[in-house]
Amino acid sequence: MTDITKGDQNSKVKELQRALIRVGYPLDRWGADGQVGSETLAAVAEYCEDKALGCENDLDDGIIRGWLVDNIIEAAKEDTPETHSLI
Repeated sequence: MTDITKGDQNSKVKELQRALIRVGYPLDRWGADGQVGSETLAAVAEYCEDKALGCENDLDDGIIRGWLVDNIIEAAKEDTPETHSLI
């Protein structure tokens, strides 16, 4: 998986955003819109902190590393999907 950076807009970003919502990190303002902005970065940062993954420095630079994207997407596959209006 390649890194995702602030401003990227594509289907992989939308997949990441849907995964964040499924694992309990809502994106209430923009939802899964397919673009990396401050809301997505904040949700990923909260995920990193909650899971003690130590990826805060990369996120400060607006970079979501590929391994982290994969981690979040896999976590969403393992969780029971929740119905959410912004997915």
